[in-house]
Amino acid sequence: MGKLREFFARRQSPSLVSDLTLALLVSIFCCIFFSTGCSFLYPGNNYDFSSIDSNVFNYEAYLLLMGKTPYIDFYDHKGMLHIYIDALGLLIGGRYGVLALEILFTAASLFLTLRCLQELFADKWAPRLLAMAAYCAFMPVVLGGNQEGEWLLPLTTAGFYFFLRGLNEKGGYNFYLSSLFAGLEVGSAINIRPSDALWGGAIAIALACYAIRNRLYKKLLLWALPSIGSCLLVIGIIALVAYCGGYLEPMVKALTQNFAYVGNQKDMATFILSQRIALPIIWAVGLFIYWRNRKTENYAVHEFFFVMLSVSCLIYFVICRYFIYYWSGLSFYLLLLCYWVSLIPQAKEKKEGLWNKIKATSAHLRMSSLAAFLALISLGFAIAIPTCYYVSDYQGVSYQTYLKIREDLLTIPEEDRKSEGNIVGIDVNASIYAGSYINPLSDLNEITVSTPYYAFQTWWAQDNPEIGERFVAYLLEEKPKYILLDVVYGEDYTLDSIDAVIESNYSLYQNRKASENNGRFDIYALNS
Repeated sequence: MGKLREFFARRQSPSLVSDLTLALLVSIFCCIFFSTGCSFLYPGNNYDFSSIDSNVFNYEAYLLLMGKTPYIDFYDHKGMLHIYIDALGLLIGGRYGVLALEILFTAASLFLTLRCLQELFADKWAPRLLAMAAYCAFMPVVLGGNQEGEWLLPLTTAGFYFFLRGLNEKGGYNFYLSSLFAGLEVGSAINIRPSDALWGGAIAIALACYAIRNRLYKKLLLWALPSIGSCLLVIGIIALVAYCGGYLEPMVKALTQNFAYVGNQKDMATFILSQRIALPIIWAVGLFIYWRNRKTENYAVHEFFFVMLSVSCLIYFVICRYFIYYWSGLSFYLLLLCYWVSLIPQAKEKKEGLWNKIKATSAHLRMSSLAAFLALISLGFAIAIPTCYYVSDYQGVSYQTYLKIREDLLTIPEEDRKSEGNIVGIDVNASIYAGSYINPLSDLNEITVSTPYYAFQTWWAQDNPEIGERFVAYLLEEKPKYILLDVVYGEDYTLDSIDAVIESNYSLYQNRKASENNGRFDIYALNS
């Protein structure tokens, strides 16, 4: 009988296989329901805010595969590593190939998060369920799918995992591996979105704090070598590819310009203010928990969480913009949530009041209850987003909007749509350029523009005025036959210099005004 109980106890505890299965199931659920730019659940070329970045990355990946040169034939103010990943996905099966890569990368991140929880909580299921439910609730809030942080998160989480494992095993090879993944993350982030390099840097700082506190000065020097080497290796490979491709200099210039973009916060002052109020409060809670537990047996774990939290809060306080910026280190916040909930002291006697009732419950019950609450939120999103897509039109998340856009694009003669340079969008969502190569379910062809500045011209010109000047010069010199002018941001959004060119040289095409047709952009044709 005792052997039978022991067998079932083993079967009930999480294993590598069960963690991998859970991670894969959660990844499939999240990517299918919340990745609106890639999932087959949303089959149109979706002109909505939640897919805006994904559409850009897919289109740039398409241009890359067509032999176009980054930063010369098409512009972006970020690195290109994630574009190469999207290009691989397109080769596999269009944007659904990108979805497959998304599922794999997300599953890897979640699996490593579960292994981190194994280091913190051993075989307990409640922290695992809480972390997975929190991820499911987070993804639809931050714009769903094919984001830069998704591709970096496995590297970040691997760094966390080997650090925590090193704390449990008193070092060994684990800190070397943590340093290795920190360097890979920094090198990759510099070639995707430089601000995301904060997580590899934070791991390096945590390693330094641990080494200094334990007087492991020689070890610290040795731990630094994998980080430095792996970072330089990634940067060197990317630089070599850029040099051979003839775009090294414009790439460096664009990445430098990215810091100006991050510093431009005029467009979202209220949203940023709310973060700058919340971040110090969260840090203060972390400081209180660390100070209270600094002399306990697990002080090294508390120090890890406090150092990581301090670095991330400081950087995000300076550069805070959209929630997607948090994605590259999301696994840390999942771990932090579980750890903080577990630290709420359990009261010995039940007293009146909600907080006392919460304290009277076990950490297991608290985590399970919070996990159930977050799971309900994610299920609500999983129902609401497809419902909006097929039934209503919330912020352009609408299949009917896609059909109207398709109808308007088909009014342009096929030979003009297929010829490079005949059509250009101004401040548009890049979904208008997508065809059957990017989206196998589409019956349109891809539209190829003949200017590097194929979308968001006004947005990019806010940080780099030369872009506006070059684009106006392109309109005057090349005179594309058709202009698709976005109206989502308002009639007065587009640069006055661009509006002047349109007014002087173009007329509304076949009465294709957004307010009377697709609701997203007007179509103008070059005057005869």
